[in-house]
Amino acid sequence: MLTRAYSNLASLISLILVALKGSAPFMKKNFFTYLFLLTTSLILVSGCCAAKAPDTAKAAAASSISATAPARSYQRLVVISDAHYPSKTPVSEPEKRQSRIDNKLKTAATISSWKDVDLVVFTGDIVEMVGDTKTLEQAKGLFNKVNKPKTIIAGNHEVIYNLVNGKKVRVNVAEREKNIKRFQEAFQLPNLYYTKEMGRYLLIFLSCEPGSGKFSTEISDQQLNWLKTTLKDHPEQPTLIFFHAPLKDTLFKYNESINMPYEIAQPVKKLEKVLLANPQIALWISGHIHTPANNPSFANLVNYYHHKILDIHNPSLDGSTIWTNSLYLYPNKIVIKTFNHTTGQWMENLTRTVNFKADGTAVVPYEGASAEADSAKKAA
Repeated sequence: MLTRAYSNLASLISLILVALKGSAPFMKKNFFTYLFLLTTSLILVSGCCAAKAPDTAKAAAASSISATAPARSYQRLVVISDAHYPSKTPVSEPEKRQSRIDNKLKTAATISSWKDVDLVVFTGDIVEMVGDTKTLEQAKGLFNKVNKPKTIIAGNHEVIYNLVNGKKVRVNVAEREKNIKRFQEAFQLPNLYYTKEMGRYLLIFLSCEPGSGKFSTEISDQQLNWLKTTLKDHPEQPTLIFFHAPLKDTLFKYNESINMPYEIAQPVKKLEKVLLANPQIALWISGHIHTPANNPSFANLVNYYHHKILDIHNPSLDGSTIWTNSLYLYPNKIVIKTFNHTTGQWMENLTRTVNFKADGTAVVPYEGASAEADSAKKAA
């Protein structure tokens, strides 16, 4: 830009000088007029050059930053679980209910402000209570507030419940199928279960289905066969599985419902057979139990399923304190960090790292971890 401006200035001066030379008699009579024209031209063109100089400098600086700034060595995903939006808090407690809603919207805004987030995963129970059309539309009010690439899976509340005469009731398999269809249409999901890839990692997304109709967090035989085939097709790719409910015995029994059949991923035996046959599975990411980050079960050796697969438990967004987990996916490790949205602080004491061997399988963090975890489970 500067070079072109100076070139134009030189051309203009040359033209003026030629004009002066060709009109010497007239110049003698109008000397001051020619002097005024020449001076004005110099000022205008010089000013134009000066005005363009800062923009040029900025562009050069930006180019330099872009050229020298290192690329991120990781990809980050954030997990949101059990949002129950607007809130399970009854309307009879309006102040508390509105506070919970406001906190969720603030959390969505915070996550949207994080510049390095590559994917946000909603791991089920985004609806307040049931899976009808009105409730799904309400839930989308939160989903759409997250201004990042995002995806979602179905939890038990999207599938097994409807309102009958104003009350939440469990519905039969046929009605659950209708709920699933509504869920897929609401969130524009072509498939209820699917995969994505992030760097070297395979991400598998599973959803609750009617299955046998016995359990609230069940995977159908069809979905289980699909999972088996998918894992067989990617035997050496480190894998993360997202499902609403946790795996059996990956929490201390801190209340009566923990590890009960209706609170864990089903069918237990069939799922166990598939998971243990595939050593490339590193993480199982779940919610459902609403385990808070200040619970001893939240980040503990007990979270290891059969001493092989780490279950990352995610708290509910519908509590007085909101926490979310972020997973930082590096080529040779995954770092799990927990953020307290109520205080605006990272919970550094809960940070965990899963390292990977050359063959792509995860490293169990401690020798003796199996014995410690077993002892802890028995004590609980």
